[in-house]
Amino acid sequence: MAKTAALLVDNEEDFRFIFTRQIKRIFPDSEFEFSEAADGEEALELLRTSQAFHHYSGLHDA
Repeated sequence: MAKTAALLVDNEEDFRFIFTRQIKRIFPDSEFEFSEAADGEEALELLRTSQAFHHYSGLHDA
């Protein structure tokens, strides 16, 4: 079964690292695949280009 994509956006790299690590520790069998972005611009680029988010975003090119 494919994992569900989750995008964490925060300008603090340490926060992104700690949050992702804690979620994986609390839910070791989670079906989430985390991606990270440092800001909104980076997040939008990931939504546009990443196959993980292709069917969620509605932002991909036709």
